[in-house]
Amino acid sequence: MNNLITYMKKLLLAMAILIGFAVDAHAQTNYNTQPRVSAGFIYGGALGAAANNYTYASGFLVKYELPVKSIPLSLTLTSGYSFFISQTRFYSYINPGNGGGTHVSYSAAAFVPLEIGARVYIANKLYFEGNIGASLNVNSPHEYYTDKTLALLVSPNLGYSFRFGSSGKAGLDLSLGYENRFESASLNYYQGNYGRLALSAAFSLGL
Repeated sequence: MNNLITYMKKLLLAMAILIGFAVDAHAQTNYNTQPRVSAGFIYGGALGAAANNYTYASGFLVKYELPVKSIPLSLTLTSGYSFFISQTRFYSYINPGNGGGTHVSYSAAAFVPLEIGARVYIANKLYFEGNIGASLNVNSPHEYYTDKTLALLVSPNLGYSFRFGSSGKAGLDLSLGYENRFESASLNYYQGNYGRLALSAAFSLGL
């Protein structure tokens, strides 16, 4: 828990510094001036405890971005579908003390995120985004994959926004991000933290 608090303090401090820098350097040249919706695909690899059993960590995302007037800062709301895929199916021995136990086969784990966050445009189209929220366990039976139905989710990322046409309504966001679903492994078949490092590409549209 102490490590999580320390991590959150560092993330908030980094965001505060970036916001201050962005406001000072770009107050007169705010790049993003209209609300946007975006949808895209995420592809990457598993990190942390999940990497012991899963190789790939991918998903889909949908995002709503609301600019803050006069400064290069947007508030964000993000959801989607995240999944961890095992390169080769693996097995766990469940409840060994209850009548001999059961072998359970795994090939993928899935979660639905819901996050709020802030996106700071550091240098015109280059941005830093930090998100925090909850990750919903949608596996069945869910208790074989994780000890919690809901868990804390944190995801900082660095990206670049492209805009097309004179109006700039259509766009493409490319980013590299880290995501972690925080929890502790309590039994031998619980994975603990589900982390990933991934690239994302999302098509966006100004409203």
